[in-house]
Amino acid sequence: MIYDPLQLFHKAWGRSVTFQNNMRQQAAGIIHHFPFDSIILGTSMLENSSAKEAGRILGGNFVNISISGALHAERSPVLALALREKQLSTVIYSVDEVEALDENPDIALSTFSYLYNRNRLDDLQVYFNDRFYPCLIRWSKKPECVGAITSLDNPNSWMRYPEHANRFGGIENWFAARNNPQIEGAFRLIIKSAAKANSQPVPAAEIVAEARQRIQAYSDKYVLSHARRNPEVTFHFVFPPYSRAKFAIWHQSEPLRAQLHEATLRYFAEAATQLPNVHVHAFEDEKFLDDLANYKDLSHYSPLINSLIVQRIHEGTKRLHTGNIDHYLAVARAKAKGYDLVGFGKRLEAYQASAPEP
Repeated sequence: MIYDPLQLFHKAWGRSVTFQNNMRQQAAGIIHHFPFDSIILGTSMLENSSAKEAGRILGGNFVNISISGALHAERSPVLALALREKQLSTVIYSVDEVEALDENPDIALSTFSYLYNRNRLDDLQVYFNDRFYPCLIRWSKKPECVGAITSLDNPNSWMRYPEHANRFGGIENWFAARNNPQIEGAFRLIIKSAAKANSQPVPAAEIVAEARQRIQAYSDKYVLSHARRNPEVTFHFVFPPYSRAKFAIWHQSEPLRAQLHEATLRYFAEAATQLPNVHVHAFEDEKFLDDLANYKDLSHYSPLINSLIVQRIHEGTKRLHTGNIDHYLAVARAKAKGYDLVGFGKRLEAYQASAPEP
């Protein structure tokens, strides 16, 4: 408890204040011991968002505690603790594609969820492992023990790493990074999706209805329930502006996925109409999704888009509600279906056929 590298029980003693990049664990110490009244809680979709910029534009003292690859079920206990411990004013939360999963197949919820319950004593168990024993024995101040992050502006920003930053600027930079796992996966998905574009059967109504009900119940349990229980807090639910190519894959090759995405947007728009403290933001009707220069893969956009999201929140325009959701979905659907996915797939196949071996 004295060494406390995650600062779960107190701020750093006898060393500089630094943070670890495992935000599933680190966020608990930030919530308990550092001052803020607003949070950014997303996934990699919001990790590049600047808390300082959000505070300057929207008002308030923000921190960014976004968690890489986190399910909504993983972020829910983190959000619950922040709402209990702080008098929050604003929450910016990314509504990544809703999969009704209670457990991340790669990271067991039990490895960190106890840090966000009401029992502080069990927090100690996070240190009972080979990861932290050597650090405690040496009372180490090295980054591998106490972290190297010094700011809560955007502590897990991945844009600072060249292997990510270098892929922005257009498809030629994707080609240059063709051995990157994200790019390899994107190429395979585009080619596979283009091959079956506009030939997939419409899913049965009962299958869609069952999946929609499951996703809505999941959204209620892990996301919207926090807004309902905390009417004094303003929630900005942001649907990440993935590239147009990704939405085209859904609409042209994965009709069930497309229908469930639209159902999720509609459900959140209905919540925004019912709850005065809820605002919903989506961007599929905007042109920047068509420019691959803004993306390092099919999903991840540049920090300029993160800034645009905050600006849109500030402007308060184009928020989704029951009065405009039908028009929004019609425009988004038309843009996705009008995207030349087949041509994109053929271009990638031609490139792969002509590209020299690495």
